[in-house]
Amino acid sequence: MTELQNVVVARNDHSTDSISSKEGSTSSGGKLDRQIRLLNKLTPIDGVFAAVGILILIVCLVGGLTGYFVMQTNFRDMALAEFALESQDFQTTINANIKRVTNDLIVLQTGLQVFGSMNYYTKFVPLVSSLASMDRFDNGSFAMPEYLTVLAYVEIVPFNNQSTYLSTIQSWGGPFANVKSINTASGSGPDIVRPNYYAITLKYPLDDTIGRNSASDPVRNETLTNAYNTQTIQVSNKTVFLGDTQSGIIVFAPVVRDNVTVGFVSANFYLSRLLQVSFPLGTQHGIVMLDSDNTVMAVTTKDLPMCTNDCEKVKYQDIRKYLNGDVMHNESITVEMYNKKYKLIYISNAAYEDNLKIIPLCVCLIGMLVAEILLVLLYGYRRVIVAKRVQDLTKHRVEVLEAHRSKLASLLKKSVKSESKSRSIINSIPDLVIVIDRLGKIMQTNNSFDNYFSYNEQEWNLGVNISTILVDFTPNFYETTSEDTVIETNITLRDYTTKKAEVKVASINGDEVETTPITPFAVEKSLQVQKQENEDDDEAYVILIRVKH
Repeated sequence: MTELQNVVVARNDHSTDSISSKEGSTSSGGKLDRQIRLLNKLTPIDGVFAAVGILILIVCLVGGLTGYFVMQTNFRDMALAEFALESQDFQTTINANIKRVTNDLIVLQTGLQVFGSMNYYTKFVPLVSSLASMDRFDNGSFAMPEYLTVLAYVEIVPFNNQSTYLSTIQSWGGPFANVKSINTASGSGPDIVRPNYYAITLKYPLDDTIGRNSASDPVRNETLTNAYNTQTIQVSNKTVFLGDTQSGIIVFAPVVRDNVTVGFVSANFYLSRLLQVSFPLGTQHGIVMLDSDNTVMAVTTKDLPMCTNDCEKVKYQDIRKYLNGDVMHNESITVEMYNKKYKLIYISNAAYEDNLKIIPLCVCLIGMLVAEILLVLLYGYRRVIVAKRVQDLTKHRVEVLEAHRSKLASLLKKSVKSESKSRSIINSIPDLVIVIDRLGKIMQTNNSFDNYFSYNEQEWNLGVNISTILVDFTPNFYETTSEDTVIETNITLRDYTTKKAEVKVASINGDEVETTPITPFAVEKSLQVQKQENEDDDEAYVILIRVKH
């Protein structure tokens, strides 16, 4: 058997040919092999799936992080804008609330008379001591604002006319009809008949005693005295209310007749509740209220670390240390309540902010999860289709082989006949010529090659591989070598002598392929190799070697 016969028979173990169908069309076993390999390998479609998946991950990640920081920035901007907007109405709201209290109390003092000279007792008649309701003179009622703890009227009564004064109240028939006198000499008197109402006798001058058990409150005394002397509304500093644990401020609005102060409208304010009612933002986040001396008047949030137990005792130094370095918390507004100015500092609710800012990240993660699930499902569906296609191709390949076994045999005979023609062509080339198959097995050689490598027929039949000759040969040697490239390499001669050589590789693919000229060897004749019909998948390669002497 000739060399080419050996090669063709050997190659038939690795490739399959198919002959034309009834319609005259042809298909190749090599093509089937290639289709199966491509289906089982990663394809551009797989790359598209991977790229889409990575793109989705990047978009979701970037979108989530962007949303997080945008929400962080915008949330603070929106909160500060809302803070500034509400602050515009805060002053009006405060004044309206105080005016409402003042007007109600001035109405309540109608009918009370002023007796005698400046040798007065100050009569402190509270109208209510709870947050429920209080009766008007027409026996109607109204709800007490939640930020008020006391609504009262203070009347200055001459000492000698106290009994007449009380008689007037009782005969008047108002809500004080059951109020009885207190013995001013001993500081005690009979029990109060009407529940939740009591009478207090004050002595002139006003800073001597201010109400029952209240002489120790200098803040209250000073504010009342200033209101009496100036005949203007006065607001006290921060003070703890009698019988209460919460702090706030007291407002005294003097009632003046004929240029004489005859009494006072009095209101005790819980500042924290007043802020919450007048400043809705404070219910969601927080407001710190400071006076001109940086005394903490009220705090509407318990989110501050130093405010876990009692916000009434928080120090400004602690708040300033906590807020240091935060530009947002440096935002503040100034409001005025009558003759006093206060600073309001906005404090964001950290937990609320974190929960709000985490929304974009949650949406991002959910989007990534949903997108990846869809991607996996689509890819899995595609792989099922690919597996079915591979199965169909393999089945078709077997059917073709069985149907055309006889024609394959005749095709081999045709290839053997063409061997002598192809050898005469390569013998005309002075350089060393080798024809190999895709696996590197030598199919044909010319006389020049045989002179260097005197392999006998038995050795050829055993199948000599190109790797025994080309030192640097690798399985993809001929694939990485284009047809216009010359490679400097080493060859090993029959006596195992190594020499330098220039190697040129040309691919033969098709029924009859011409390679002309094969530079730089200046081959004048075309190399025509008759290959198996339609065997375009299993290529053959012509290797030309010029030995450097």
